Amino acid sequence: MNNNLFIFNFNAMKKFLFRAISFFFPVALLFVIVELTVRNNTFKAKADYIKKNKENIEVMILGSSHNWRAVNPKYLSFKTAPLAHGGSAINIDLILMEKYLELIPNLKFVILELGYHNLEDYRDRNWNKNHLFHIYYGINNYDKQPPLIDNFLLAVNPRQYIKRFILPIKNQQFGRYNEYGFITDGPKSDNMFEGVMYDSLQIKRLANNYLENKHKRVSDQYYLENTMKLKKMVTQCLKNNISVIFLSPPKHYTYNDEMLFDKLGRKDKFLQSYHNYENVYIWNFEETYEYQSEMFLDPDHLNPKGAKIFSIKLDSLLCDLLNTNSHQRLKR
Repeated sequence: MNNNLFIFNFNAMKKFLFRAISFFFPVALLFVIVELTVRNNTFKAKADYIKKNKENIEVMILGSSHNWRAVNPKYLSFKTAPLAHGGSAINIDLILMEKYLELIPNLKFVILELGYHNLEDYRDRNWNKNHLFHIYYGINNYDKQPPLIDNFLLAVNPRQYIKRFILPIKNQQFGRYNEYGFITDGPKSDNMFEGVMYDSLQIKRLANNYLENKHKRVSDQYYLENTMKLKKMVTQCLKNNISVIFLSPPKHYTYNDEMLFDKLGRKDKFLQSYHNYENVYIWNFEETYEYQSEMFLDPDHLNPKGAKIFSIKLDSLLCDLLNTNSHQRLKR
């Protein structure tokens, strides 16, 4: 009797396990497929490019989406570490720079974004992109050991990444991009100013909707923290014989017109302290193309066409700067 009961229980257990495996295996397989697919994104492209070319990289670009969407390294004469990211901030830039200064031996220029909004922004331990920087760059912005769940994109935000798996072209991180993680193409609907006259009421209405409460926050705490971090970054670069460029890429006039005077003054006050520093350069292009709407994706980002024009201009300046610095070193 006991043997029959044991055999019954054993057979029942086998059936249960078989059914469980039959149910969970396809789910697990789907998880793996989606995870591996969405891991191929702009972050991976950037990390892979740096790893492959680290011995020859001479320029590092840090900053937010303003730098990311403004500079296409394809048009630079220098191997470039493209470390500007959408939504990033100065505290993230510092962590990235400190890591890669040790890994890139021939770095000559570090480009730091310092536009209208940068000194008032900060990304804390709860930032929704911390897992991306942890997975692709191995950096920690959590103030503790990264949660185990943050090693998997799909586990962090299933809804978001499943959507990106299904509709990859619909979002910037997973659209069409080149080997530098620069977005080369996206839906035409993303180009806000497509076919709109620069001085029309329509363009102003579109811009006002986009700019509502955008970069309006002023924070004494963030300002102080960010200025200290930037000073630390400049000191580390100069100590390693690396030139620093404070860059503010082009903005549309509708964005420039909305800038707060006091906030601009705080930024300019910080930059004034570096006006006479050797090997520190301040390049402000916020008004350079401001009325050329065909170059802009929206009020504060260039589109790929605008980025090509600006990148070629930036490359010319970097080449001149390199030649000037080399000549000065020879004279010494």
